[in-house]
Amino acid sequence: MSENLFLSIFNDATPNLNRLDELSAFEEPRKKFILAMTPRSGSTYLCDRMKATKRLGQPEELLGQLSLKKYLRQIPARNADEYLKNAMRIKRTANNVASLKTSWFQFEKYLEAMQERGYLNEFKYIYLTRRDLIAQAISLYRATASAVFHTDKQQKSENLALYHTLEYDYVAIKHWFNHIVAQEKRLASLLFSIKKIFPLCVYYEDIEEDLLTVLKRIALFVSVHPENIVLPEEPSLFKKT
Repeated sequence: MSENLFLSIFNDATPNLNRLDELSAFEEPRKKFILAMTPRSGSTYLCDRMKATKRLGQPEELLGQLSLKKYLRQIPARNADEYLKNAMRIKRTANNVASLKTSWFQFEKYLEAMQERGYLNEFKYIYLTRRDLIAQAISLYRATASAVFHTDKQQKSENLALYHTLEYDYVAIKHWFNHIVAQEKRLASLLFSIKKIFPLCVYYEDIEEDLLTVLKRIALFVSVHPENIVLPEEPSLFKKT
């Protein structure tokens, strides 16, 4: 088993105790949900649009081992349980809804660091995936081979050129296909072990076809009035890839 960096990060953390006291007095969000995803499933775009509604929390990738130190500056905590609770208290919208997104790799490691897993039963779970796993594998192959993962960031010209001219490598694509399938199986098993029910499934292809309907379906699932879900006129900086 690989090292769980969460434990060492929290052991080394020196949170502001006054801020911790303030957060402990915050009301718990009435509604909480986790968006579980596999790579290249459109999660960055979907989360950006969820934030834009101002009704579905502020879903960010808060459970990454490499990004945790950055988030600890905003979300002080002494352990994994406290961090998750404080994250939900901070990352919520005015209607008292909190959310985050995570992958199987992140979530499994984070669970290992938690002591009070019963808190996870207070969440609803949404599973974002794609029907066309071959297209997803090709997208992941192109992203990893060119280092172009997101459209909101300035990319090196040579990376963009490679992304647009990359020839298919069928061995590499098959590798990423198997990688995605393995993640899906493990993530589904992990979610079922927590809630003993299947999560709401949301598909990339449905987001492409009718984003607003998908957002209203999510809202209904997490007990937010779907008629209150409205998107701003400004388009997203992200593209569905």
